[in-house]
Amino acid sequence: MSSAPVSSPLPSRRCGARGTDPGYVTRWWGPHGFTSPRAELDFRVGGASLVCMRAPAELGGQDMYNTWAYCRIEPTSLLEFDLAFTARRSRQILG
Repeated sequence: MSSAPVSSPLPSRRCGARGTDPGYVTRWWGPHGFTSPRAELDFRVGGASLVCMRAPAELGGQDMYNTWAYCRIEPTSLLEFDLAFTARRSRQILG
């Protein structure tokens, strides 16, 4: 499994809080036309999340899973995490 580090400034308290809500993440995660039917979040340094992104039918409709392993969280200002594509049932990340 390969991963890519991501560092993102958080523009406001409201935006940062939304990133901890699975319902909100499933509404915004993925490119245009894709859906996100599942998000399991453990939003804390050392925690990890599993998020599913589903391709539209015209692109095959397959589910793609990725993990976000949180490295640094500065509420309302910064979020750093490693993003990796993974299998549906990722024991390595979620135990």
